[in-house]
Amino acid sequence: MEDTISDIREEMADNIIMYGGGTTIEYLSSSLYNDWLEDWSEEMEYNDFVDELLNEHTDDGKTLLYIAVEQNRPGVVNALLAGGADPNIAIVSGLHEKPLAKAYKIEKKNLDNFDRERNAIIINALINSGATEQ
Repeated sequence: MEDTISDIREEMADNIIMYGGGTTIEYLSSSLYNDWLEDWSEEMEYNDFVDELLNEHTDDGKTLLYIAVEQNRPGVVNALLAGGADPNIAIVSGLHEKPLAKAYKIEKKNLDNFDRERNAIIINALINSGATEQ
């Protein structure tokens, strides 16, 4: 079971990076994984399954929420938070940075107005979800 969850989580992370996250939440109900979801829902609560997908670390030590912040994708950040992603889970490699700390680092970069606005939306969403910087 852990291998399957890990596989799904890795592909979700790839979707955020490759497609800008447009299909990330839809991914959970895609026809490709409907059979897996049905099988696992018999063994565990669906919410537990989704929680594990949203809040576990990928092989590179990041959560899906952290990756969405890193990619400056406010729509994905909002969808992940609405889906139950924990905004206070730090990455497990390097500085053990939380998503809000990453967003603040991005804010300090020389961003154009569009990216600055997107990052401000992310920061507000994280704060409103109870995120802390440390």
